[in-house]
Amino acid sequence: MNDHVMIAPGDRLISLKEVRARTSLSTATIYRRRGKSFPRSYAITDSRVAWLLSDIERWIQEQISAPH
Repeated sequence: MNDHVMIAPGDRLISLKEVRARTSLSTATIYRRRGKSFPRSYAITDSRVAWLLSDIERWIQEQISAPH
């Protein structure tokens, strides 16, 4: 995969561990939903992915704001 992503000033990449802590979702749920009903991840090495903090924060806000 050859995605080039510009990270806005103040934004940063976060690990799966931090995504799990911020969302309370399991690893399996995150991987099952990523790119669909959850923000996509970005490959940073052949064996490691990360998420944009702004994407995760936006997703959390959408979940809070959504009618239940």
